[in-house]
Amino acid sequence: MGAWGEGCRRRARSLPAGVRVFYDDQTQPVNAMPLPSEIREELSRRHFEAHRQAERDTRADLIRTALACWGWCLLGIGSIAWSFHTTDETLGRAAFWTGIGTGNAGMIFTLLAAYRRGEQRGDW
Repeated sequence: MGAWGEGCRRRARSLPAGVRVFYDDQTQPVNAMPLPSEIREELSRRHFEAHRQAERDTRADLIRTALACWGWCLLGIGSIAWSFHTTDETLGRAAFWTGIGTGNAGMIFTLLAAYRRGEQRGDW
């Protein structure tokens, strides 16, 4: 090691007992001093509140996604049910396949959108 590293070692030896020196990304010495308890408690409280808010946002988004999936499912089932009720075969087939496509595609795109929102929030 060059002169700079040796100087850091000399400084580290002259520190009071119990104080350690760490190096960050730029290899600059960083003193590891314990935080006062009131600052630690404040940081802990802030992090806990942020965690609760993030969990609340995630839960609300998952509930919204589940309700949207139920909506698409009911729309598809309604279209399929109407296809069985109608007397015109052409309209019945069209309504049946529309129900299949609407229900499945709606749920798939709803789930993909929920995944994208979760990625942006950092949920997964």
